[in-house]
Amino acid sequence: MRSLSRYGSFLDVRLCRIIYVPYIYSAGAIYLSRGLKEHQNEKLSELDLGYNEIKDEGACALAQALKANPQGAPKELKVNANYITKFGQVALTEALDMVYDMGRREIVITY
Repeated sequence: MRSLSRYGSFLDVRLCRIIYVPYIYSAGAIYLSRGLKEHQNEKLSELDLGYNEIKDEGACALAQALKANPQGAPKELKVNANYITKFGQVALTEALDMVYDMGRREIVITY
């Protein structure tokens, strides 16, 4: 697996609008979720994690990040073509509902 350290600071970039992150797998999704929890991302509109072999543990980590930082959530989260089952989908959907209830922010999740 490629080094994940290069993904740790991309959330600090204030001008990012759309980000596609390849080759991260579940471990990378967990690592990436830490950044989503900690940083305000006013400019991040789309986070594309499609085709990354992310499993339920990665989806649950992303869901926790969305819940922990609803203001830093991207407007669109793409997790299509991964190995996320109904369990992970429910976690992400619950996070989506919580973000909307807390901040009146709508997030679109593509499975």
